[in-house]
Amino acid sequence: KMTDIIAESYLIESMINFSSGDSSKQALTQNLYADLFRKYGITKEQYISSITYYLSEKDQANEILTESSEKLNQKQETILE
Repeated sequence: KMTDIIAESYLIESMINFSSGDSSKQALTQNLYADLFRKYGITKEQYISSITYYLSEKDQANEILTESSEKLNQKQETILE
């Protein structure tokens, strides 16, 4: 579950970085993350707590980041086919 959340977080951050206008970025960020939290049935606080926990557990964090990256690569390959 965490790997899916992280993978989607990467996508969200990419969308935010490529959006235009600073005023719309805040609303876009809030909306996209609210959708993510709703999709996975978590709160912002649970998300932040999990991120903080996994950052303190380096081996688990590396595993999650690697799996998240692989999921994104698979999505990209599917799109490019």
